[in-house]
Amino acid sequence: MDDEEDRFVNRPCYEFNSLLRPAWNDRRCEHCRHYLTARCPHIDEFLDDVDDLTPE
Repeated sequence: MDDEEDRFVNRPCYEFNSLLRPAWNDRRCEHCRHYLTARCPHIDEFLDDVDDLTPE
């Protein structure tokens, strides 16, 4: 796993989204109940990554 991917794993704010299957509880941000919501303390960081993907 490279450093870029490590950024989205095991954050102290991680809280598993219980609507998902328990097998998906791998501590990745994409499975966090706050992922891409206003309750995510890192939402600005995620939105910056999305901006980087959009063509100018």
